[in-house]
Amino acid sequence: MPASLPFHPASRHSDATLAALFTAGYAGYYTPITLDAVGFRGMVTTGDIDLESSRVGALADEPVAFALLGVRGTRGWIGGMGVAATARGRGYGRAAMEAVIEAARGRGVKDVDLEVLEQNEPASRIYEALGFRDRRRLDVLVREPAPPAAGPAPDTAIEPLSVRECLNLYAALHSERGPWQRDLPSLEHWAPRLEGAGVRDALGIACWVLYRRDGKRLNIADLALARGRHRGLLEATLRVLIGAQPDSTLTLINIPADDPCGEILRHLGATAKFRQREMTLKL
Repeated sequence: MPASLPFHPASRHSDATLAALFTAGYAGYYTPITLDAVGFRGMVTTGDIDLESSRVGALADEPVAFALLGVRGTRGWIGGMGVAATARGRGYGRAAMEAVIEAARGRGVKDVDLEVLEQNEPASRIYEALGFRDRRRLDVLVREPAPPAAGPAPDTAIEPLSVRECLNLYAALHSERGPWQRDLPSLEHWAPRLEGAGVRDALGIACWVLYRRDGKRLNIADLALARGRHRGLLEATLRVLIGAQPDSTLTLINIPADDPCGEILRHLGATAKFRQREMTLKL
């Protein structure tokens, strides 16, 4: 039997310590993640991570395991779970999840979501054993740098759009709740760094793409097509953005696998680099 691991609130540690622990927890992972203190604080802010309810486990005062909890009302989200390589194989991953779930109950959380890569079977087994159940599949779409293939010219001009105006219409153009990192509260946090482009017609905004430019990356934060509008409008908007930055890698994380907007991106050359299981635990 593994030795018991005491857990305490993550708020007891500095951002630098938590960033180092997060990086250690994802070392050797399918997609290693490296964070510094600034990056960690950004993740905490955009994901509404509650460090007081998040949990860290320590051996001889050395943090080795963690589970981060985002909280929005009665909704919760696991913003990351990991164990340092030197402490793996002792059941600490499950222990971290049990500790953070108990903390979520104490916060009045009723539902906890998370995402796990389909190939990450060890983590999936932990989540299934704890009662998490599949909600849907999410794709991480990537388009490698290249000019867009020729396509029909749009009937309506593509123009810059106010990010605030788009976010005010979010519920009207999205038929289901977005994954945590792309849901409206996350987009609100990202808003100062986002740009918007799309089509406006006589009925209002017909489609939009919200994005941020980060060096040679074009990160799509959200995209939407109003009911009854032709998909060619959104495709044309994406063509303009790609054409303006043909040497950039386009990314869009965690779009539902059956989302029609994802089909448009695939038509333009994006592929699913990873697929995740979005899972929910009812408390």
